[in-house]
Amino acid sequence: MSRRCINLPVYNLILCSFFIIISSSFNVRAEVETRDDQMWSSGSLVKKKDERQLISSSEYGEISSVGIEIPTDLSSYNIQSITMVSSAIFLPVVLSSDMVFYVQTGSGSLSYTSNEGRLQTRKLKQGDVFGLNPGDVFFIQSCLCTDKLQIHAIFGDLEEGFRQPAASGPYSSFRNMLLRFNKKILQETFKVSPGVIDELFNAPNPPAFVPAVSKTWELEANFIRWFSEGFLGDSAALFNILTVYRDSENRNGWITTSNKKKRPVEYLKGLLSPKKFGVFMANLSSGSMVAPHWNPMATEIAIVLQGKGMVRVVCSSLNNFAYEKSRRCEDTRFQVEEGDVFVVPRLHPTAQMSFGDDTFVFMGFSTETKMKKSGNHEFLVGKVSIFRALGRSVLAASLGVNETMINEILRSQLGESAVLGCNLCAEEELRIMEEEMEKAEQEETGAGEGEEEPGKEEVTPGEEGSGNTGPDESLWAED
Repeated sequence: MSRRCINLPVYNLILCSFFIIISSSFNVRAEVETRDDQMWSSGSLVKKKDERQLISSSEYGEISSVGIEIPTDLSSYNIQSITMVSSAIFLPVVLSSDMVFYVQTGSGSLSYTSNEGRLQTRKLKQGDVFGLNPGDVFFIQSCLCTDKLQIHAIFGDLEEGFRQPAASGPYSSFRNMLLRFNKKILQETFKVSPGVIDELFNAPNPPAFVPAVSKTWELEANFIRWFSEGFLGDSAALFNILTVYRDSENRNGWITTSNKKKRPVEYLKGLLSPKKFGVFMANLSSGSMVAPHWNPMATEIAIVLQGKGMVRVVCSSLNNFAYEKSRRCEDTRFQVEEGDVFVVPRLHPTAQMSFGDDTFVFMGFSTETKMKKSGNHEFLVGKVSIFRALGRSVLAASLGVNETMINEILRSQLGESAVLGCNLCAEEELRIMEEEMEKAEQEETGAGEGEEEPGKEEVTPGEEGSGNTGPDESLWAED
């Protein structure tokens, strides 16, 4: 889609009118709900890479974290990136929330306690996705290879809404949990000599990452095996989002989601249950776009893996007219790049665009727990789209145009994918964003210049000598 096409009045009319139509349909539910779900802006939808908090760092690995608050459902989540060098161990931790992770680079193994209280190990490779439950104990080992093992994970208690993070964070050290018991209890529990327990208590507190061959790791591994009552070895391969069939793919790129149809066996085993997070991924070549769409069932939290792009998010509700200005949802656009995290609230139409000189790759997690179709998107274009589903006459009446115009739009979609060529679309969005920012700065500067300095008020005739020439204190009083 060219820059000239974007500026066509008819195109703008149809697109804007359509968003109004879907917004009004969403209002049926919004009017029933009384909570304030409109308070967000571009600032709350993006977390830049430099906003991440460094949780742990050593020569063997590091963990960075960023908190995400979802204004539309008052929930919060924790996104962590775990990076490990060759042949390193992320020491065992106990989960206090649901966890789903994606392997971006490298390979290794995940060991975790199963529902039967036994230890299972699964091999990890690029593209793998896996979920763990609250109460699970797990640790990760990177392979002896050149590529670093990099994992992106989301944490949240989906059953309880995760209104507030756990006091100890999404997980805590397995060793620290053990040491909260006294020596006698541990000795009788594990049936070992006092010397073994003394060694555990006297050992220095280890960092989150250690080399795979170390005395600290050997000691913790033994306690893990005792704790889990055995070792089951390797299990079946994990769900891999890079190898499943894609929802849409062409020379402009591809998009894919995890859903029950793509891996029913894994879902039935609870490894990536619909009760947990869904997963999606998009890979856009330069000058491309994921066509306007929305997720009717879930909020989406995405991590930029490569390149840069523009994201456009528009409001889904006309109820803004009923809200005070400070509480209204605002249509927004923002630029993101590698390492940034961005949010698209549920039922909010969005489009993602790559620049002409770079690719744009991102993956993310959908947060809905009650709906089995949380990975599905509603697109404006494509073989399965809202435009086709509504029918020509309904569309024409809804958009205020004749059926000839609708026929022209539908004909142009024959065989069209949801991933489109969109030359200069990202550049145009960036230009508009910069103009809006400049305008806002000018308005703010102008407002500041228009304020009169204290003590500089003009004295009107007849008021001289009245003793009322100083600043009016009521002007500075708080409301």
